[in-house]
Amino acid sequence: MELSVGKFWKREFAPSLGFVAFRSSKWYILVAACWALYTTSFYYTSTVLLIPFTMTEQAGVPEDGVQIYAGVMMACYSVILVIGGPLAGYWADVGNSKKRPIMVAQTFLLISTVILWKGTHVAVLIVGRLCHGVAGSIFWSAGQALLADAFGAESIGNAVGYVDLSSSLGYLLAPILTGVLLDKSGVDSVYGMSLGFACISFLISAAMIEGGKVSDAGQTTSMAIPDLSSTLAGRLRLVRLLLRSRRMLAACLGCFVAGLVLVTYDTIAPIHMERTYHWGPWEVGLALGAWYGPKMLSIIPGTLADRFGARWMTVVGFFGCIPCFVAVAFATDDTSRSKALFILMTVCLSIAISFANTPITAEIIYVLDDKKRTNPALFGTTRASGLGFGFFLFSWALGATIGSLTCAKIVDSASWDAAIYSLAGWCAAGAVICLLWTGAREGPKTQVPEIPLTLESSDSEAGKSQESIACPKLGLGSLGDDPVHWGVGETKIYHQFIR
Repeated sequence: MELSVGKFWKREFAPSLGFVAFRSSKWYILVAACWALYTTSFYYTSTVLLIPFTMTEQAGVPEDGVQIYAGVMMACYSVILVIGGPLAGYWADVGNSKKRPIMVAQTFLLISTVILWKGTHVAVLIVGRLCHGVAGSIFWSAGQALLADAFGAESIGNAVGYVDLSSSLGYLLAPILTGVLLDKSGVDSVYGMSLGFACISFLISAAMIEGGKVSDAGQTTSMAIPDLSSTLAGRLRLVRLLLRSRRMLAACLGCFVAGLVLVTYDTIAPIHMERTYHWGPWEVGLALGAWYGPKMLSIIPGTLADRFGARWMTVVGFFGCIPCFVAVAFATDDTSRSKALFILMTVCLSIAISFANTPITAEIIYVLDDKKRTNPALFGTTRASGLGFGFFLFSWALGATIGSLTCAKIVDSASWDAAIYSLAGWCAAGAVICLLWTGAREGPKTQVPEIPLTLESSDSEAGKSQESIACPKLGLGSLGDDPVHWGVGETKIYHQFIR
Protein backbone atom coordinates (compact mmCIF):
# COMPACT_ATOMS: atom_id res chain seq x y z
CA MET A 1 0.00 0.00 0.00
CA GLU A 2 1.38 3.38 -0.97
CA LEU A 3 1.01 6.26 1.47
CA SER A 4 1.49 9.47 -0.46
CA VAL A 5 1.13 12.73 1.42
CA GLY A 6 1.52 14.55 -1.91
CA LYS A 7 -1.56 12.87 -3.36
CA PHE A 8 -3.56 13.87 -0.31
CA TRP A 9 -2.57 17.51 -0.71
CA LYS A 10 -3.31 17.48 -4.45
CA ARG A 11 -6.70 15.90 -3.88
CA GLU A 12 -7.78 18.04 -0.93
CA PHE A 13 -6.27 21.43 -1.68
CA ALA A 14 -7.07 22.60 -5.17
CA PRO A 15 -5.47 25.95 -6.05
CA SER A 16 -7.71 28.93 -5.29
CA LEU A 17 -7.57 32.33 -6.95
CA GLY A 18 -8.05 35.48 -4.91
CA PHE A 19 -7.30 36.30 -1.31
CA VAL A 20 -10.88 35.68 -0.14
CA ALA A 21 -10.93 32.24 -1.74
CA PHE A 22 -7.54 31.52 -0.17
CA ARG A 23 -8.81 32.45 3.31
CA SER A 24 -11.84 30.18 2.92
CA SER A 25 -9.96 27.25 1.36
CA LYS A 26 -9.50 23.92 3.11
CA TRP A 27 -5.76 24.57 3.11
CA TYR A 28 -6.12 27.77 5.11
CA ILE A 29 -8.71 26.25 7.48
CA LEU A 30 -6.32 23.39 8.18
CA VAL A 31 -3.43 25.80 8.75
CA ALA A 32 -5.53 27.93 11.13
CA ALA A 33 -6.67 24.90 13.14
CA CYS A 34 -3.20 23.36 13.22
CA TRP A 35 -1.51 26.61 14.29
CA ALA A 36 -4.08 27.13 17.06
CA LEU A 37 -3.52 23.61 18.37
CA TYR A 38 0.25 23.97 17.96
CA THR A 39 0.13 27.14 20.08
CA THR A 40 -1.98 25.67 22.87
CA SER A 41 0.11 22.47 22.86
CA PHE A 42 3.36 24.46 22.96
CA TYR A 43 2.05 26.54 25.85
CA TYR A 44 0.76 23.47 27.70
CA THR A 45 4.10 21.65 27.43
CA SER A 46 6.06 24.76 28.28
CA THR A 47 4.16 25.07 31.56
CA VAL A 48 4.69 21.35 32.25
CA LEU A 49 8.41 22.11 32.32
CA LEU A 50 8.14 25.52 34.00
CA ILE A 51 5.95 24.53 36.96
CA PRO A 52 8.44 22.24 38.78
CA PHE A 53 11.30 24.74 38.40
CA THR A 54 9.52 28.08 39.00
CA MET A 55 6.61 27.42 41.36
CA THR A 56 8.76 27.70 44.49
CA GLU A 57 10.27 31.04 43.54
CA GLN A 58 7.22 32.52 41.78
CA ALA A 59 4.45 31.47 44.18
CA GLY A 60 6.30 30.49 47.36
CA VAL A 61 5.37 26.80 47.21
CA PRO A 62 7.54 24.63 49.51
CA GLU A 63 9.81 22.16 47.77
CA ASP A 64 8.04 19.11 49.17
CA GLY A 65 4.70 20.38 47.82
CA VAL A 66 5.77 20.87 44.22
CA GLN A 67 4.67 17.38 43.08
CA ILE A 68 1.16 17.79 44.50
CA TYR A 69 0.71 21.31 43.16
CA ALA A 70 2.02 20.22 39.76
CA GLY A 71 -0.68 17.55 39.67
CA VAL A 72 -3.31 20.09 40.74
CA MET A 73 -2.25 22.50 37.99
CA MET A 74 -2.48 19.75 35.38
CA ALA A 75 -5.85 18.69 36.78
CA CYS A 76 -7.23 22.26 36.62
CA TYR A 77 -6.58 22.29 32.89
CA SER A 78 -8.11 18.85 32.44
CA VAL A 79 -11.22 19.59 34.55
CA ILE A 80 -12.08 22.54 32.32
CA LEU A 81 -11.64 20.33 29.27
CA VAL A 82 -14.11 17.84 30.78
CA ILE A 83 -16.73 20.53 31.37
CA GLY A 84 -15.99 22.79 28.43
CA GLY A 85 -15.58 20.16 25.71
CA PRO A 86 -19.26 19.18 25.36
CA LEU A 87 -20.39 22.79 25.82
CA ALA A 88 -17.99 24.04 23.15
CA GLY A 89 -19.09 21.24 20.83
CA TYR A 90 -22.74 22.11 21.34
CA TRP A 91 -21.97 25.78 20.70
CA ALA A 92 -20.15 24.87 17.48
CA ASP A 93 -23.10 22.78 16.23
CA VAL A 94 -26.01 25.09 17.04
CA GLY A 95 -24.26 28.39 16.31
CA ASN A 96 -24.13 30.00 12.91
CA SER A 97 -20.34 30.04 12.91
CA LYS A 98 -17.53 27.89 14.26
CA LYS A 99 -15.12 30.79 13.89
CA ARG A 100 -16.75 32.74 16.72
CA PRO A 101 -15.96 30.21 19.48
CA ILE A 102 -12.43 29.85 18.10
CA MET A 103 -11.86 33.60 18.44
CA VAL A 104 -13.16 33.45 22.02
CA ALA A 105 -10.62 30.69 22.67
CA GLN A 106 -7.83 32.82 21.23
CA THR A 107 -8.77 35.61 23.66
CA PHE A 108 -8.71 33.26 26.64
CA LEU A 109 -5.30 31.96 25.56
CA LEU A 110 -3.87 35.49 25.58
CA ILE A 111 -5.37 36.16 29.02
CA SER A 112 -4.00 32.89 30.39
CA THR A 113 -0.49 33.67 29.17
CA VAL A 114 -0.43 37.04 30.90
CA ILE A 115 -1.84 35.67 34.18
CA LEU A 116 0.62 32.77 34.41
CA TRP A 117 3.46 35.12 33.50
CA LYS A 118 2.75 37.76 36.15
CA GLY A 119 0.92 35.75 38.84
CA THR A 120 2.62 35.54 42.24
CA HIS A 121 0.15 33.38 44.18
CA VAL A 122 -0.99 29.80 43.68
CA ALA A 123 -4.65 30.86 43.41
CA VAL A 124 -3.80 33.32 40.63
CA LEU A 125 -1.81 30.67 38.77
CA ILE A 126 -4.77 28.31 39.04
CA VAL A 127 -7.03 30.96 37.46
CA GLY A 128 -4.55 31.30 34.62
CA ARG A 129 -4.52 27.53 34.17
CA LEU A 130 -8.34 27.47 34.10
CA CYS A 131 -8.35 30.14 31.36
CA HIS A 132 -5.94 27.98 29.37
CA GLY A 133 -8.36 25.07 29.84
CA VAL A 134 -11.22 27.13 28.38
CA ALA A 135 -9.10 27.95 25.33
CA GLY A 136 -7.99 24.34 24.90
CA SER A 137 -11.52 22.95 25.21
CA ILE A 138 -12.77 25.18 22.39
CA PHE A 139 -9.73 24.57 20.18
CA TRP A 140 -9.95 20.78 20.48
CA SER A 141 -13.74 20.54 19.99
CA ALA A 142 -14.83 23.43 17.75
CA GLY A 143 -11.52 23.48 15.85
CA GLN A 144 -11.65 19.80 14.94
CA ALA A 145 -15.38 20.06 14.21
CA LEU A 146 -14.54 22.77 11.69
CA LEU A 147 -12.07 20.39 10.04
CA ALA A 148 -14.62 17.56 10.02
CA ASP A 149 -17.10 19.78 8.19
CA ALA A 150 -14.44 20.80 5.68
CA PHE A 151 -13.00 17.34 4.93
CA GLY A 152 -15.80 14.86 5.54
CA ALA A 153 -15.55 11.36 6.95
CA GLU A 154 -13.50 10.03 4.02
CA SER A 155 -10.46 12.19 4.86
CA ILE A 156 -10.93 13.11 8.52
CA GLY A 157 -8.34 10.57 9.70
CA ASN A 158 -5.70 12.21 7.53
CA ALA A 159 -6.77 15.68 8.68
CA VAL A 160 -6.64 14.59 12.33
CA GLY A 161 -3.18 13.23 11.57
CA TYR A 162 -2.07 16.72 10.53
CA VAL A 163 -3.65 18.14 13.69
CA ASP A 164 -1.75 15.61 15.81
CA LEU A 165 1.38 16.41 13.80
CA SER A 166 1.12 20.12 14.59
CA SER A 167 0.32 19.57 18.27
CA SER A 168 3.20 17.09 18.49
CA LEU A 169 5.50 19.70 16.97
CA GLY A 170 4.43 22.04 19.77
CA TYR A 171 5.05 19.29 22.32
CA LEU A 172 8.48 18.65 20.79
CA LEU A 173 9.73 22.22 20.48
CA ALA A 174 8.32 23.53 23.78
CA PRO A 175 10.57 21.62 26.20
CA ILE A 176 13.69 22.29 24.12
CA LEU A 177 13.10 26.01 23.61
CA THR A 178 11.74 26.47 27.13
CA GLY A 179 14.73 24.69 28.67
CA VAL A 180 17.23 26.76 26.69
CA LEU A 181 15.53 30.11 27.38
CA LEU A 182 14.92 29.29 31.04
CA ASP A 183 18.61 28.51 31.51
CA LYS A 184 19.96 31.43 29.47
CA SER A 185 17.41 34.25 29.77
CA GLY A 186 14.93 33.45 32.54
CA VAL A 187 11.16 33.03 32.83
CA ASP A 188 10.24 36.29 31.09
CA SER A 189 11.74 35.18 27.79
CA VAL A 190 9.75 31.92 27.86
CA TYR A 191 6.40 33.62 28.45
CA GLY A 192 7.25 36.32 25.93
CA MET A 193 7.78 33.63 23.30
CA SER A 194 4.47 31.95 24.20
CA LEU A 195 2.66 35.30 24.00
CA GLY A 196 4.13 35.89 20.55
CA PHE A 197 2.85 32.52 19.31
CA ALA A 198 -0.60 33.30 20.77
CA CYS A 199 -0.75 36.66 18.97
CA ILE A 200 0.14 35.05 15.63
CA SER A 201 -2.53 32.40 16.19
CA PHE A 202 -5.11 35.12 16.95
CA LEU A 203 -4.36 36.93 13.69
CA ILE A 204 -4.45 33.76 11.57
CA SER A 205 -7.82 32.72 13.00
CA ALA A 206 -9.21 36.25 12.62
CA ALA A 207 -8.40 36.19 8.90
CA MET A 208 -10.08 32.81 8.34
CA ILE A 209 -13.36 32.61 6.43
CA GLU A 210 -15.44 29.50 6.97
CA GLY A 211 -15.95 27.58 3.76
CA GLY A 212 -14.84 24.56 1.78
CA LYS A 213 -17.46 22.28 3.29
CA VAL A 214 -17.90 18.91 1.70
CA SER A 215 -21.10 16.92 1.50
CA ASP A 216 -21.36 13.53 3.13
CA ALA A 217 -20.48 10.63 0.86
CA GLY A 218 -23.51 8.68 -0.19
CA GLN A 219 -25.95 11.28 1.14
CA THR A 220 -28.61 13.26 -0.63
CA THR A 221 -30.32 16.35 0.70
CA SER A 222 -34.09 16.26 0.67
CA MET A 223 -36.70 18.47 2.27
CA ALA A 224 -38.81 15.34 2.65
CA ILE A 225 -36.75 14.24 5.65
CA PRO A 226 -37.61 16.52 8.60
CA ASP A 227 -34.86 18.29 10.53
CA LEU A 228 -34.98 17.67 14.28
CA SER A 229 -31.48 18.94 14.97
CA SER A 230 -32.66 22.47 15.76
CA THR A 231 -34.97 21.41 18.60
CA LEU A 232 -33.86 20.63 22.14
CA ALA A 233 -35.82 17.38 22.12
CA GLY A 234 -34.15 16.42 18.85
CA ARG A 235 -30.67 17.15 20.26
CA LEU A 236 -31.40 15.07 23.35
CA ARG A 237 -32.61 12.18 21.18
CA LEU A 238 -29.43 12.45 19.14
CA VAL A 239 -27.31 12.30 22.31
CA ARG A 240 -29.27 9.25 23.46
CA LEU A 241 -28.80 7.59 20.08
CA LEU A 242 -25.03 8.09 20.21
CA LEU A 243 -24.66 7.01 23.83
CA ARG A 244 -26.54 3.78 23.06
CA SER A 245 -23.98 2.94 20.37
CA ARG A 246 -21.30 0.49 21.53
CA ARG A 247 -18.93 1.85 18.90
CA MET A 248 -19.28 5.38 20.24
CA LEU A 249 -18.84 4.24 23.84
CA ALA A 250 -15.79 2.20 22.87
CA ALA A 251 -14.31 5.21 21.07
CA CYS A 252 -14.92 7.39 24.13
CA LEU A 253 -13.35 4.81 26.45
CA GLY A 254 -10.35 4.57 24.11
CA CYS A 255 -10.00 8.37 24.22
CA PHE A 256 -10.26 8.18 28.02
CA VAL A 257 -7.34 5.76 28.22
CA ALA A 258 -5.26 7.75 25.69
CA GLY A 259 -5.78 10.98 27.64
CA LEU A 260 -4.95 9.28 30.93
CA VAL A 261 -1.70 7.82 29.60
CA LEU A 262 -0.52 10.96 27.79
CA VAL A 263 -1.19 13.50 30.54
CA THR A 264 -0.08 11.23 33.38
CA TYR A 265 3.29 10.69 31.73
CA ASP A 266 3.50 14.44 31.11
CA THR A 267 2.96 15.00 34.83
CA ILE A 268 5.24 12.43 36.44
CA ALA A 269 8.10 12.07 33.95
CA PRO A 270 9.72 15.56 34.37
CA ILE A 271 9.80 15.31 38.16
CA HIS A 272 11.10 11.73 37.98
CA MET A 273 13.96 12.90 35.77
CA GLU A 274 14.72 15.83 38.06
CA ARG A 275 14.71 13.76 41.25
CA THR A 276 16.21 10.49 40.01
CA TYR A 277 18.70 11.63 37.37
CA HIS A 278 19.34 15.10 38.83
CA TRP A 279 18.74 16.76 35.47
CA GLY A 280 18.11 20.47 35.05
CA PRO A 281 15.65 22.20 32.68
CA TRP A 282 17.89 21.73 29.63
CA GLU A 283 18.35 17.98 30.11
CA VAL A 284 14.68 17.45 30.99
CA GLY A 285 13.65 19.41 27.90
CA LEU A 286 15.78 17.24 25.62
CA ALA A 287 14.45 14.06 27.25
CA LEU A 288 10.86 15.21 26.75
CA GLY A 289 11.71 15.66 23.09
CA ALA A 290 12.04 11.86 22.97
CA TRP A 291 8.45 11.66 24.27
CA TYR A 292 6.87 14.26 21.99
CA GLY A 293 8.98 13.93 18.83
CA PRO A 294 7.85 10.51 17.53
CA LYS A 295 4.21 11.61 17.78
CA MET A 296 4.87 13.57 14.60
CA LEU A 297 4.41 10.22 12.82
CA SER A 298 0.68 10.43 13.59
CA ILE A 299 -0.07 11.21 9.94
CA ILE A 300 0.63 7.52 9.16
CA PRO A 301 -2.00 5.99 11.50
CA GLY A 302 -4.41 8.72 10.42
CA THR A 303 -4.06 7.70 6.77
CA LEU A 304 -4.37 4.01 7.65
CA ALA A 305 -7.49 4.67 9.70
CA ASP A 306 -9.20 6.28 6.69
CA ARG A 307 -8.56 3.11 4.70
CA PHE A 308 -8.96 0.28 7.19
CA GLY A 309 -10.67 1.68 10.28
CA ALA A 310 -9.49 2.38 13.79
CA ARG A 311 -9.74 -1.05 15.40
CA TRP A 312 -6.45 -2.80 14.73
CA MET A 313 -4.17 0.21 14.92
CA THR A 314 -5.70 1.24 18.23
CA VAL A 315 -5.36 -2.28 19.61
CA VAL A 316 -1.76 -2.58 18.44
CA GLY A 317 -0.97 0.86 19.85
CA PHE A 318 -2.35 0.13 23.32
CA PHE A 319 -0.83 -3.34 23.50
CA GLY A 320 2.51 -1.92 22.31
CA CYS A 321 2.57 0.44 25.30
CA ILE A 322 2.46 -2.40 27.83
CA PRO A 323 6.00 -3.85 27.41
CA CYS A 324 7.39 -0.33 27.14
CA PHE A 325 5.86 0.63 30.49
CA VAL A 326 7.11 -2.57 32.09
CA ALA A 327 10.64 -1.77 30.90
CA VAL A 328 10.60 1.90 31.90
CA ALA A 329 9.50 0.93 35.42
CA PHE A 330 13.03 -0.43 35.98
CA ALA A 331 14.70 2.92 35.17
CA THR A 332 14.89 3.95 38.83
CA ASP A 333 18.58 4.65 39.55
CA ASP A 334 21.05 7.32 38.53
CA THR A 335 23.15 5.25 36.12
CA SER A 336 23.87 5.60 32.42
CA ARG A 337 22.16 2.29 31.73
CA SER A 338 18.99 3.38 33.49
CA LYS A 339 18.95 6.72 31.68
CA ALA A 340 19.44 5.07 28.28
CA LEU A 341 16.63 2.59 29.02
CA PHE A 342 14.34 5.44 30.04
CA ILE A 343 14.96 7.42 26.83
CA LEU A 344 14.65 4.39 24.54
CA MET A 345 11.41 3.19 26.10
CA THR A 346 10.02 6.74 26.06
CA VAL A 347 10.55 6.86 22.29
CA CYS A 348 8.82 3.48 21.86
CA LEU A 349 5.95 4.61 24.09
CA SER A 350 5.47 7.73 22.00
CA ILE A 351 5.22 5.73 18.78
CA ALA A 352 2.82 3.19 20.28
CA ILE A 353 0.43 5.73 21.81
CA SER A 354 0.33 7.64 18.50
CA PHE A 355 -1.06 4.53 16.81
CA ALA A 356 -3.81 4.46 19.41
CA ASN A 357 -4.65 8.13 19.87
CA THR A 358 -5.10 9.33 16.25
CA PRO A 359 -7.30 6.45 14.95
CA ILE A 360 -9.54 6.41 18.02
CA THR A 361 -10.12 10.15 17.56
CA ALA A 362 -11.09 9.62 13.91
CA GLU A 363 -13.41 6.77 14.97
CA ILE A 364 -15.71 9.41 16.50
CA ILE A 365 -16.41 10.88 13.06
CA TYR A 366 -16.71 7.44 11.47
CA VAL A 367 -19.48 6.59 13.94
CA LEU A 368 -21.26 9.90 13.32
CA ASP A 369 -21.07 9.32 9.57
CA ASP A 370 -22.67 5.88 9.86
CA LYS A 371 -25.36 7.06 12.27
CA LYS A 372 -26.30 10.00 10.07
CA ARG A 373 -27.03 7.73 7.11
CA THR A 374 -29.54 5.72 9.13
CA ASN A 375 -30.99 8.60 11.19
CA PRO A 376 -31.10 11.64 8.90
CA ALA A 377 -33.89 13.41 10.78
CA LEU A 378 -31.94 13.61 14.04
CA PHE A 379 -28.86 15.03 12.33
CA GLY A 380 -30.69 17.36 9.97
CA THR A 381 -28.37 19.53 7.91
CA THR A 382 -25.45 19.27 10.37
CA ARG A 383 -22.79 16.61 10.79
CA ALA A 384 -22.98 16.95 14.61
CA SER A 385 -19.17 17.00 14.51
CA GLY A 386 -19.09 19.48 17.36
CA LEU A 387 -21.07 17.06 19.51
CA GLY A 388 -18.79 14.21 18.48
CA PHE A 389 -15.60 16.04 19.36
CA GLY A 390 -17.31 17.21 22.55
CA PHE A 391 -17.63 13.53 23.47
CA PHE A 392 -14.00 13.01 22.49
CA LEU A 393 -12.75 15.90 24.61
CA PHE A 394 -14.92 14.98 27.60
CA SER A 395 -13.57 11.41 27.59
CA TRP A 396 -9.97 12.39 26.89
CA ALA A 397 -9.92 15.12 29.53
CA LEU A 398 -11.65 12.95 32.13
CA GLY A 399 -8.88 10.41 31.72
CA ALA A 400 -6.30 13.19 31.90
CA THR A 401 -7.83 14.54 35.11
CA ILE A 402 -7.98 11.18 36.85
CA GLY A 403 -4.48 10.26 35.70
CA SER A 404 -2.77 13.50 36.69
CA LEU A 405 -4.28 13.39 40.20
CA THR A 406 -4.07 9.70 41.06
CA CYS A 407 -0.69 8.83 39.57
CA ALA A 408 1.01 11.83 41.19
CA LYS A 409 -0.26 10.55 44.54
CA ILE A 410 0.87 7.01 43.69
CA VAL A 411 4.39 8.27 42.98
CA ASP A 412 4.51 10.16 46.29
CA SER A 413 2.87 7.51 48.46
CA ALA A 414 4.18 4.34 46.78
CA SER A 415 6.79 4.44 44.03
CA TRP A 416 7.55 5.33 40.42
CA ASP A 417 7.20 1.74 39.21
CA ALA A 418 3.76 1.37 40.87
CA ALA A 419 2.46 4.37 38.89
CA ILE A 420 3.96 3.01 35.67
CA TYR A 421 2.40 -0.43 36.19
CA SER A 422 -0.99 1.20 36.66
CA LEU A 423 -0.58 2.89 33.26
CA ALA A 424 0.23 -0.49 31.70
CA GLY A 425 -2.99 -1.88 33.19
CA TRP A 426 -5.04 0.96 31.71
CA CYS A 427 -3.51 0.31 28.27
CA ALA A 428 -4.46 -3.38 28.50
CA ALA A 429 -8.06 -2.42 29.33
CA GLY A 430 -8.18 0.06 26.44
CA ALA A 431 -6.86 -2.52 23.98
CA VAL A 432 -9.50 -5.09 24.96
CA ILE A 433 -12.37 -2.57 24.73
CA CYS A 434 -11.28 -1.36 21.29
CA LEU A 435 -10.79 -4.91 20.05
CA LEU A 436 -14.31 -5.89 20.99
CA TRP A 437 -16.36 -2.86 20.01
CA THR A 438 -14.65 -0.48 17.62
CA GLY A 439 -15.70 -0.89 14.01
CA ALA A 440 -13.85 -1.60 10.79
CA ARG A 441 -13.82 1.10 8.13
CA GLU A 442 -16.46 0.50 5.51
CA GLY A 443 -15.77 0.81 1.83
CA PRO A 444 -17.01 3.65 -0.40
CA LYS A 445 -20.65 4.40 0.18
CA THR A 446 -23.14 3.95 -2.60
CA GLN A 447 -25.76 6.60 -3.01
CA VAL A 448 -29.01 5.49 -1.42
CA PRO A 449 -32.06 7.53 -2.41
CA GLU A 450 -34.21 8.78 0.43
CA ILE A 451 -37.87 7.84 0.59
CA PRO A 452 -39.90 11.06 0.80
CA LEU A 453 -42.99 11.62 2.86
CA THR A 454 -45.90 11.05 0.45
CA LEU A 455 -49.58 11.81 0.72
CA GLU A 456 -51.81 8.84 -0.10
CA SER A 457 -55.57 8.77 -0.52
CA SER A 458 -57.81 5.75 -0.06
CA ASP A 459 -61.49 4.98 0.25
CA SER A 460 -62.78 3.50 3.49
CA GLU A 461 -65.50 0.91 3.83
CA ALA A 462 -67.93 3.70 4.71
CA GLY A 463 -67.20 5.36 1.37
CA LYS A 464 -65.31 8.32 2.84
CA SER A 465 -62.01 9.39 1.40
CA GLN A 466 -59.10 9.17 3.89
CA GLU A 467 -55.59 10.58 3.67
CA SER A 468 -52.44 9.18 5.29
CA ILE A 469 -48.74 9.91 5.27
CA ALA A 470 -46.26 7.24 4.14
CA CYS A 471 -43.18 7.79 6.29
CA PRO A 472 -39.75 6.10 6.12
CA LYS A 473 -37.74 5.00 9.15
CA LEU A 474 -36.59 8.20 10.87
CA GLY A 475 -34.94 6.92 14.04
CA LEU A 476 -37.35 8.89 16.24
CA GLY A 477 -37.81 6.40 19.04
CA SER A 478 -41.45 6.07 20.01
CA LEU A 479 -42.55 8.43 17.23
CA GLY A 480 -41.72 6.01 14.46
CA ASP A 481 -39.01 3.38 14.37
CA ASP A 482 -40.49 1.55 11.38
CA PRO A 483 -42.13 2.66 8.15
CA VAL A 484 -45.73 3.45 9.03
CA HIS A 485 -48.81 5.14 7.60
CA TRP A 486 -50.01 8.03 9.72
CA GLY A 487 -53.39 9.64 9.51
CA VAL A 488 -53.79 13.39 9.19
CA GLY A 489 -54.27 13.75 12.96
CA GLU A 490 -51.08 11.89 13.81
CA THR A 491 -49.22 13.90 11.18
CA LYS A 492 -50.27 17.17 12.81
CA ILE A 493 -48.99 15.94 16.18
CA TYR A 494 -45.75 14.84 14.52
CA HIS A 495 -45.19 18.28 12.96
CA GLN A 496 -45.94 19.95 16.28
CA PHE A 497 -43.18 17.83 17.82
CA ILE A 498 -40.74 18.87 15.10
CA ARG A 499 -41.46 22.55 15.45
